[in-house]
Amino acid sequence: MIEPAWWLNCACDLQWQGVEYVSKVQLEGIAFAKKYMDLFLKHATIQRNFELYGLYWAVNTLSLPPSEIMNSKILSMVLHASEEGKQFLSELSQQYALPLDEILNKIIPAFSKSSSEPIQK
Repeated sequence: MIEPAWWLNCACDLQWQGVEYVSKVQLEGIAFAKKYMDLFLKHATIQRNFELYGLYWAVNTLSLPPSEIMNSKILSMVLHASEEGKQFLSELSQQYALPLDEILNKIIPAFSKSSSEPIQK
């Protein structure tokens, strides 16, 4: 769980003033993750969708991998629910000129399979 946890924490922490990421290695998908997670939480809260709200917290508490909410089906539903989301989706489509699944494959890091498997005792 280290890879997705570290990535999600970076996405959340980088929103605060004075916090920056410094490395020779580029951090993939952070701007996307910050924006999408904000829109996801806003959508779940406004719609009072407790299933989505639960998914949001399950991913943030590392009970589920990021792919549970960062997949084309859920992403499309969330982004089509608001003007802000539609604008974000339009920007992604213009920037990448690819189908949504392929855009997500480019933006979101490919975490190793072991990062979302339960720890064996």
